[in-house]
Amino acid sequence: MKRIAFLLLLILVGTSLVAQDIHISQMERVTFYFNPAQTGFMKEKMRFSSNVKSQWSSVTVPFNEYLLAGEMNFKPYKRSKGKLGLGISLMYEKAGDSKLQTFSSGPALSYFFPVGLFKKSYVSLGLSTEINQKSISYDALNFDNQFNGWYFDPTLPMGENFTYKNFLYLTISTGVSYMYYMSKNEFFQAGLGIKNLNTPSVSWLSDKNVQLKPRSTFSFLLQKSSIYGFYVKPFVFVSFQSTQSEWLPGVLFVWLKNDEKSTYQALSTGLTWRVKDGIVWSGYYDFLNYRFGVSYDVNLSKLMKASYGRGGFEVSFIYLHSPHEARANQIVCPIF
Repeated sequence: MKRIAFLLLLILVGTSLVAQDIHISQMERVTFYFNPAQTGFMKEKMRFSSNVKSQWSSVTVPFNEYLLAGEMNFKPYKRSKGKLGLGISLMYEKAGDSKLQTFSSGPALSYFFPVGLFKKSYVSLGLSTEINQKSISYDALNFDNQFNGWYFDPTLPMGENFTYKNFLYLTISTGVSYMYYMSKNEFFQAGLGIKNLNTPSVSWLSDKNVQLKPRSTFSFLLQKSSIYGFYVKPFVFVSFQSTQSEWLPGVLFVWLKNDEKSTYQALSTGLTWRVKDGIVWSGYYDFLNYRFGVSYDVNLSKLMKASYGRGGFEVSFIYLHSPHEARANQIVCPIF
């Protein structure tokens, strides 16, 4: 049988003829990955972050994703009104019986600066590039030619000639972000990130028509105070890639227990609705310069008959570092 069976298998493990990017549930904590303008866009000098997600273990071989990143910002010269942000990210994912793997790594650059007389508004522009490698193993896959007429015999040759077992490709991304700072802990942020501007070919069969299409992600976040140290943080992430779209409206309820730098603590919890797919619960604990997060996806799609609603866990960790105390005229970006 020709390569139809193999193509169908790739669809089942998460890759279709129109390839798509990874999906992270805690998007409000990794906005830099979807929008390079967010790189280093913070009041601290450095940020180190990690995310781990595992899903669909109740249905098939788990899909596992790992994301690591480091960022920093600095003034390019002493009297500069803006700052440069530099970062590097590493992403690894592994999916399905075929051990379909993707490894990505690359640098990101941003420049953010105040606008207006009162330095309450900030604009950031960003650019990033990544080297990506995809690989696959055919050893655990079954093919029609391995049926001998009575039973499946894995010792028989598969009878297929595939072009690649692994390949490399380059992606280029850009973005813009805007923040309006209302008070010390109140802000509004909006951004647009566009990944895969160069639409690289990602075919296992040398088909130039199989491309990783540009992915546009719009983000809107608002943090507004309530009473007694409580804040409400509604947000919306909307992504478009080829004919596919993903909508993630959500809200976090934040309790800022202590706002002093030497004793800082905050607790937050909330829900995100992955439209037509599921509900995500998230919980976070912030202590001093450390940020801990956990979330769980509850599947509500047509796959629910097989998954029984079980989606996947995601955990995150962030460490923030600033060698010096923030000054009154320092650019402030209270995203986290």
